[in-house]
Amino acid sequence: MWRKKTNGKNLNNYDKIREFDQFYSNNYRYLLGFSKSINPQADYESLTHDLYIRARNRIEVNGFSGDTFLNYTRVGLMNLYKSNYRSDKKHQLIDIENPDYYGCVEEHLQMKEYQEEQQDELNNLNTYLTSNVYEYLDKYTTPKEQYIFKTYYLLSHHHINYKELSRITGYSITSVSNIIKRLKKQLRVSLSLYIREGINMEELLEQTRLQLLEPINAGNWEKYKALYKKIYGSDYRKCECKRQNLMNEIINWYNQNK
Repeated sequence: MWRKKTNGKNLNNYDKIREFDQFYSNNYRYLLGFSKSINPQADYESLTHDLYIRARNRIEVNGFSGDTFLNYTRVGLMNLYKSNYRSDKKHQLIDIENPDYYGCVEEHLQMKEYQEEQQDELNNLNTYLTSNVYEYLDKYTTPKEQYIFKTYYLLSHHHINYKELSRITGYSITSVSNIIKRLKKQLRVSLSLYIREGINMEELLEQTRLQLLEPINAGNWEKYKALYKKIYGSDYRKCECKRQNLMNEIINWYNQNK
């Protein structure tokens, strides 16, 4: 098809330009709010205006092949903000004569140190949880389940799906899917208990069942208190005169979880 151009601008794109103008006019308040949500401290009005000019010029030259303008403009606003931010950081001038300069440097260094400490704590926590997950798997699962789940766990940051996990491990999609779903559920229920007491939920339920066969009295008051702590992770602080209440709480927990 023959297309007339004027100064590098395709005249056949004018219909899309008019559509874009109408879209921006109808959705201006939404786009302004979206720009503000990126960074309320930034000049979000200028960002919204600059994106309009940039996007309109691009459509005028290259046309528009997308389905709607909404995602196009939201992505454009985000990318333009990032580009402006990087440019501003690159050209930011430092006035060392400003008495606030050294205070800002000190504040920045303290914040950086705090962030590093927080990251170290997070790394230590992840290492601790991972070691307990592995211990739990070694104690309560088969070698096949361990292999599949540990592979999934190690590659979780790659967001692999069950098809990819099946290809990596050599087991069927159904098998890896069932194992991952079941072990995830087990860990949600039992990991904190395992970290505290070294047992899983099935073992705790069996201990509870056996304890409930004994009446609660002065002779086994301490056993019931110890069981309560295993279940809830905290001490039972009411007096012994409330021992029937203690037993009722444990019975209710057992019935809800067995």
